[in-house]
Amino acid sequence: MENMERTYKIEEIEAKTGHAVIKIDGYLLHSKYNPIIEAQKYAKEHYTMHHSHIVFGYGSGYLIDALFEQLKYGEKILIIDPLIEQGIIKIHERHNKEPFYYWNSTKVDPLGMYISGIATSKESKLKVICSYNYDKLFPNNLKLTLQLIKDYQEKSIINENTILLFAKKWQKNLAENTISLVNDYSLEMIKGKYSKPVIIASGGPSLTKQLPLLKKIRKNAIVIAAGSTINSLMAANIEPDFVVSIDGGEPNYRHFKDLEFRHARLIYCPFNHPKIRYSFKKKAFAFITNQEDETIAYFNRKFNCHFPKIVGGGSVAHYSLSIAQYISSGPIAMIGQDLAYTDNKTHASNNKHEKKITEQDIEERSIIKADGYFGDKVSTSKVLYSMKTTFEEMEKLYPAKNPVYNCTEGGLKINGYEQLSFQEFYEKYANVQNVQEKFGVETLKKEEIDTHIFNEIFEDELTIYNKIISNLSEALLILKKNKLKIGFDKKVSKKLDVIDGKLAELYPDIQMQFIVGPIVLESRQSFLEKENETAVETYQRVYSQTKTLYENLLEVTIESRENINATLKKLKSEENYSK
Repeated sequence: MENMERTYKIEEIEAKTGHAVIKIDGYLLHSKYNPIIEAQKYAKEHYTMHHSHIVFGYGSGYLIDALFEQLKYGEKILIIDPLIEQGIIKIHERHNKEPFYYWNSTKVDPLGMYISGIATSKESKLKVICSYNYDKLFPNNLKLTLQLIKDYQEKSIINENTILLFAKKWQKNLAENTISLVNDYSLEMIKGKYSKPVIIASGGPSLTKQLPLLKKIRKNAIVIAAGSTINSLMAANIEPDFVVSIDGGEPNYRHFKDLEFRHARLIYCPFNHPKIRYSFKKKAFAFITNQEDETIAYFNRKFNCHFPKIVGGGSVAHYSLSIAQYISSGPIAMIGQDLAYTDNKTHASNNKHEKKITEQDIEERSIIKADGYFGDKVSTSKVLYSMKTTFEEMEKLYPAKNPVYNCTEGGLKINGYEQLSFQEFYEKYANVQNVQEKFGVETLKKEEIDTHIFNEIFEDELTIYNKIISNLSEALLILKKNKLKIGFDKKVSKKLDVIDGKLAELYPDIQMQFIVGPIVLESRQSFLEKENETAVETYQRVYSQTKTLYENLLEVTIESRENINATLKKLKSEENYSK
């Protein structure tokens, strides 16, 4: 935040009502007539149901008190004030507890991360309120705060849409990937094993100019390809040591469809497209993404497999960076990390998604200008910019022990990462002939699990699926029999509570981690209470919400059962073939 060296003329005057009012550089922070009535009126005008409220400007706390009186549905109030950060004013003791929160630029968590931690759900519904005259006192601070909030909201919307859109596909991929995941290595087996420099190749347009030097120093570093970058590398006759892939969609699979790797090893997570695994001849390494604690518990409990949780964001490049730090103590170079349309291109040469940006693209992709690597302004999109924001949050929340350099030499400037030309990185860290690594991945050994164990586990899971389907079907029948029009019959409520308890016990024991959460979240967001609801309207809303939730859970549970059934049939077919 700025204004940290600024000197203020601070006065405290008494309003006509007798309340204390602060005056900063001639600007009143509240009404000098009746600050309480003014605050109540302002709070009533700006309060929005089911939103977290971010108040820029605390003053004497009158607006915070008035806003608190308006809260009805567990909303939170987040206070931001440069005057508090500079120690000029203090927060009253009554505002140092829930639902009140305070953030400033010295907090470890970036603003977006802090907001996501206090929100009542993973929604991006926020209401920003600027207190009286704070826009005049701190225009640049306000502008920066609004930009940080906007970045968070756009990233949240992108992440939520991705989860809701692909949840079913991810669950299907998990079912198909289970056997490979269990029989492959855990990424934990190579934690901190390397000391060589690591080069992470991403697919931005600037990668093309870096390929000749990458090829030259190939043997002196660990090379990690981030997802679809692989085609650009292979076209230049560079087979990386590792390829990281997390995307479960068909477009991602097409990048790998015609490739065969004899040396490179795949590093993947449960919802990666299962057919990608077939392109790699050697054993792969598995990890769990940072938001999938239930998946970690599932594999621990069912197969005694321990996969590490790796920090990342919406892009495979985020996970690639975390993985590089996880497996090596050496310096790290990021190349091809443009996050922008350098030279009006989307990707590096030979990437299957490579194309020139047209006027139509500029309109459709909502292209914006942002600070570039060389101090210029470059063209990027909201999606790419949100990826940059995630890199910056990662650096602040999980600072690397080994040095990380942005050697892209193009695209967006990523704050928090030292810029170094790729040539300088080579001369400083990789200009050594025949760099020897004490550890060799070929020394790793692991016995594969017998097929009959998979058969037993999947058969047990099918039994659990059938129990869940039976309970959900029963719940819908019970719901239908409710005869009251303004509430639930006591017997109906009791029976539904019993079924909900059974479902809570059954769901963690099957592979539906990716899909149950998004369905419950969508149910909450789609049936929010309206202002001044009548008893009848409340009942109708809750009834519809409950019915919709059960119906959606029933639909996806049936689909999930079919996914496990298909995996089991394939397993038995392969077992019979091998005999």
